[in-house]
Amino acid sequence: MVEDHHRNARVCELQTKLISRTVQTSPLGESRPTDPAPNRAIGSPRPLDPAAILNEICWRGYFSVLGLRQALTGTPVASYPQPNPYDVLSEMKRAQWMKEELLNRRVLKKVRGIVTHAYRHVPYYSRLYKSLGLHPDQLSTLDELRSFPVVTKEDLRAAGNQALADDTDSTRVSVHATSGSTGTPFQFYLDAHCWWRRLASKWLLDSYFGARPQSRYFRILNVPAPPESANRGASFRDRLRAFLGLVSLDRDYAFPYSEITEEKLPQLAARLRKLKPKYGAATPTQLLLFSEVLSRRYVQMPRVQALISGTETLLDTERRRFEEVFDAPVFNRYGSREFYGAVAGECEYHVGLHVNLDLVLVEVVRDNGEPCSHGEVGSIVITDFYNRCMPFVRYNIGDNGSLESACDCGRSFPMIGRLIGRSSEWVLNRDNTKIPLASLRIPEVLAGQVRSFQFEQTAPGRLTMYLVPQPGWNEPLVRDKMTSVGLANGVELDYEIVEQVKPAPSGKRTLILPSAS
Repeated sequence: MVEDHHRNARVCELQTKLISRTVQTSPLGESRPTDPAPNRAIGSPRPLDPAAILNEICWRGYFSVLGLRQALTGTPVASYPQPNPYDVLSEMKRAQWMKEELLNRRVLKKVRGIVTHAYRHVPYYSRLYKSLGLHPDQLSTLDELRSFPVVTKEDLRAAGNQALADDTDSTRVSVHATSGSTGTPFQFYLDAHCWWRRLASKWLLDSYFGARPQSRYFRILNVPAPPESANRGASFRDRLRAFLGLVSLDRDYAFPYSEITEEKLPQLAARLRKLKPKYGAATPTQLLLFSEVLSRRYVQMPRVQALISGTETLLDTERRRFEEVFDAPVFNRYGSREFYGAVAGECEYHVGLHVNLDLVLVEVVRDNGEPCSHGEVGSIVITDFYNRCMPFVRYNIGDNGSLESACDCGRSFPMIGRLIGRSSEWVLNRDNTKIPLASLRIPEVLAGQVRSFQFEQTAPGRLTMYLVPQPGWNEPLVRDKMTSVGLANGVELDYEIVEQVKPAPSGKRTLILPSAS
């Protein structure tokens, strides 16, 4: 009873902080904010978006026709017919509210399915598991998955074609590659049907701040916007899409990073006012540039209801800055090219990122492979349930984070609490001991003094911080605080003032520059 009282008190406290957000319950029982904008009046109705509703109706019909055609033509199950992402979204919404026991049984079934497939059809996994005396039949609980080995990018890269399933249909496979932020791009393969499930996962995470599948976004690209390519697939699908005319599944407005300049801002703002996006999605580096340009040159921008930040580590100081400039809450998101950008995302409580347990299983392990306890930082390991042409089973993605206890929102999906970035974001102290860069707590220690920063390890125990100062910063204070942080962590901190931090070749910002050696 005492625990229930404290929990109820905590819920009330959080609800008080969120009083500017009205909440509605969906037919699936999902409680979600109708509009997370901080200054929206309580109880005010959400404006209808006829274009979004029309798009959703048309595309629901499109996938229904495809599903009916697949059923009538007797498409074999082995070919994995294209799923209806709207149906998948409904499944995911139901799964997130399941009781733990029921959800674990559902996840175990998915885990056994992909492990069995890898054992039978993927030469690399088959040899690996047999050499260790492992068999999918041993998976009677999720805990027993820990006996199966963790694999890395290097393992799968070295395996080459042996990492591909022998029953892969080459006409339903697409080739992809990571951005190469760690130095070497990694080429991998995806089943065509995976994309629709990952799209549904994006829609699920979007629903955490009230967005619908056809809500319009602005999205910032690190490269020029690609020309609209012809639809790939069967002529039947092409004809059906042509019948839909101008209705588009992807309603995002994407513009290149290079358009965010003081000279081009008025034209960009005019296009955004015309398109009226309700949400925005970008990396922290992109949003930081956008914020700075907007603060230097006033233009009338359309009001967005929420911003999604992903791909890079989001600092607390950056979150506050973006919310101040755009007057909208920021929702952090976690993903990768191997698993799309929709593995996990924040709900309206902003206390962690909910893992979509209907798409992937996320574990956090120590260097010896043992599972970390709740709150303990370790390596993030992911199992994808649906990519059968090149399965990712207990795949070490190269990021570090922690798993936390349940969120007060009531969702059953586990949460990534602390997400401290790439494994490369660790440095050596004077004792040659690896410590996470996050342990220096620079955003908190230098709050209000430094706009952005980046490190370079010049020697064991010695770091240079390239920093962009805030206007009117107190340089002696910053110097003293850096000295204290360095002494507490066994490193010597130097600094150098720069106009902006350097992006990686992929366009992403890295918190620590790669070693010249």
